[in-house]
Amino acid sequence: EVTLPSGIESELVESLKSLSEKISVGITIHTEAVHSAQALRSKILFRFFRLAGHAPLPMRYSFEDDIL
Repeated sequence: EVTLPSGIESELVESLKSLSEKISVGITIHTEAVHSAQALRSKILFRFFRLAGHAPLPMRYSFEDDIL
């Protein structure tokens, strides 16, 4: 069993909360960026002039939100 000095436990909890918030923001940014790219690339001018070249469509990654 590991014993932590007093105050360290609350620091770890605060650090974990901060990291969880940062991860949540990152997931939101990823989801919005993929949605925006897919919406833009579905427009007729974008497809007609092949502005994306031969790049594949960006895909959403399914993150596990219940862990956060």
